Amino acid sequence: MKKEVYRKITPIFSTPIFLSVTDKQFSKKEISFLKRKHTSNNILNNKILKDIKKEIVLAIQNYFSAVDQPSNDLNFDIFQSWVEKGIKSKKNLHVYQVKQKHSYLTGFLYIEAKEKRDFIKFIKDEYSAITTNIHGSNMFNSTTWEIPVSKNKIVIFPSTIPYCIDQPRAVVKPVSQLKNKKNMMVIGFNVFLTVKTGKVEDLIKELIKWYYKNKLFLYFLFQYIIQI
Repeated sequence: MKKEVYRKITPIFSTPIFLSVTDKQFSKKEISFLKRKHTSNNILNNKILKDIKKEIVLAIQNYFSAVDQPSNDLNFDIFQSWVEKGIKSKKNLHVYQVKQKHSYLTGFLYIEAKEKRDFIKFIKDEYSAITTNIHGSNMFNSTTWEIPVSKNKIVIFPSTIPYCIDQPRAVVKPVSQLKNKKNMMVIGFNVFLTVKTGKVEDLIKELIKWYYKNKLFLYFLFQYIIQI
């Protein structure tokens, strides 16, 4: 068989998955607050989490600097943020698949997680009329891709990518027998781009924030109006 003189595979138009690790030590006050039940759709606006928000903002800035490299007239805003808590039982795997349609970036900061147990899985959102049997998986032929996560890790990616968060990989013992009884706990956030146009930009941002804060009220108001 004739030997190849040269071989190279170039992944063009790749999907960036940004990973970073913060050295922040989460305080008892922050942990206690995150463990509560929350209904807010922007938990990072709470003053208790201001230092955590700074870490997330820095990671987003680093993402843009490394990936998008936008012009100076672009900015970003975290318009949604929430806390998710994992499940320790195999019967109640904390699994969901999401594709954010109204966001530019999605990310997670892991407050509690174990690398050998917890991971984030990305799903290839692409239809192919022709499929082949494979004997090994790689970044080109895989339809899913798992990335292990651990405490203090930040994951940021385009919101168009479907994903799911699982915990744990394989739990065969009852919860009471697990050596590590800590749930996975993670702060999720969605980001959109804004244009620095002064007062107009500020007005639009405030209107969007007001809408998300009062959308339940607007729904009932609309129902009341149509019944009049």
